[in-house]
Amino acid sequence: MSSTLALLDDIRRVLHLKHYSLHTGRTCCDWIWQFVKFHRMTQRPSLFDHAAAGTGAFLMHLATQRGIFSLFPAEISGLNA
Repeated sequence: MSSTLALLDDIRRVLHLKHYSLHTGRTCCDWIWQFVKFHRMTQRPSLFDHAAAGTGAFLMHLATQRGIFSLFPAEISGLNA
């Protein structure tokens, strides 16, 4: 858990240094937190292990279980092109 919090602190720091808005930083960290919770990650390196497969599984979870992508059908149809 503390590794995840340290990761989020590092991400916030980088976003601040790159002059991203506070809202963008909060949103980015929220999505990363959800990704980490979904995969039950406990170590920072596990975030990068099998990243493509993990991202696909997370997006499928959002689409099927939480209905997130049903809010944006035009954007999703563009991904299939």
